[in-house]
Amino acid sequence: MYEHIAHAVANYKGADVSVIRKKYPDVFKYVDIVNGTIVSIGTHPSGVLISDLPIDQTVGLCSISTSEYPVSMINMKELDDLMYVKLDILGLDNIGVINDTCKMLGIERLTPDNTDMEDMNVWRSIRDDTTLIFQWESDSAQHYLKQFMSDATLDIARSKIPNFSMLKWMSFGNSLLRPACASFRDSVAKGEFYDNGFDALNEFLAPEAGRIAMQETIMQFLVKFCGYSSAESDNVRRAIAKKKGTEKLLPEIEERFVAYCSKAYKMSAERCEEVIKPFLQIILDASAYGFSWNHSDAYSSIGYICGYLRYYYPLEFLTAALNIFGDNMDKTADITNDSKSQKIVHVEAGNGFMQAIFIPYGVTYSDDATGVRNGGMGSTDSKA
Repeated sequence: MYEHIAHAVANYKGADVSVIRKKYPDVFKYVDIVNGTIVSIGTHPSGVLISDLPIDQTVGLCSISTSEYPVSMINMKELDDLMYVKLDILGLDNIGVINDTCKMLGIERLTPDNTDMEDMNVWRSIRDDTTLIFQWESDSAQHYLKQFMSDATLDIARSKIPNFSMLKWMSFGNSLLRPACASFRDSVAKGEFYDNGFDALNEFLAPEAGRIAMQETIMQFLVKFCGYSSAESDNVRRAIAKKKGTEKLLPEIEERFVAYCSKAYKMSAERCEEVIKPFLQIILDASAYGFSWNHSDAYSSIGYICGYLRYYYPLEFLTAALNIFGDNMDKTADITNDSKSQKIVHVEAGNGFMQAIFIPYGVTYSDDATGVRNGGMGSTDSKA
């Protein structure tokens, strides 16, 4: 049986299912039995279903061992069609670190409204070390940030983007880390702004280095340059978010771009087709998980405020972080490890230094100590 299935897949991948059914009727007799069978139930990590009707009387609820809350008996991909609303409500330890640090300092909780969000001392410290900077702590992200926020790249960005903002630039960077931007991520980090050969489009896309990196920008592009209504552009966004079928949208986008821009901007149809080609690929790539400005701005604000507190109030900030992440050994190691900062300790001739690792001590079978332990490993006040 399994050999028949493997042979069918190997030789008929991409073929009409009816052809495979006809050749392997016995296989599909069992396929039809198991197809659609629910084999497990999981939960969205932060999804909350919203309804004005009792959910237990509409979609139904169940309990699973991995969730302390009731779980709706409906696939999240079907929610939109059934007119339900799903909110992603995230809980972040970084918020707790900010809150606890401000409490220790006896100051009002820092927010973008009461914090200088363009302090270059803070931004440089974030570029140099991303420890405890939300979304930028991985080695790959830190490496990318060093080039993306290099003085050379920032000088170019400031010259190209009206009303340049460091916070917005970091938000753009958050999007560049996502799979949808993989094709132009490195070129942007070098300060390369893509020239579309179309002034109106270059001006529109200046905040994203001449590219389309955000979901909202795709929607605005469709409205401004393809003649879509806001509702139509949101339908495209929803289709892209489902991560399949995006390629079916591209012919209409191309057709409407050519029709709209040839009339509104007096461009030839041939020129319009040249301009739209790279954007069709970017829109297709967006189905691999693109980001949004509203999401990214929130992430960037949290990351920057963590950097602000770390720069100006390091003792209180690191104390709060250790209190919150104390049970996370990897996180604690990152917080207490200065190696990422490329710091060098200089020891003068004739001097020395000591490095210690503190761990809970325990009693081994060969330990013959009978007294009360009062120190480190093997330390007692008496022996047998």
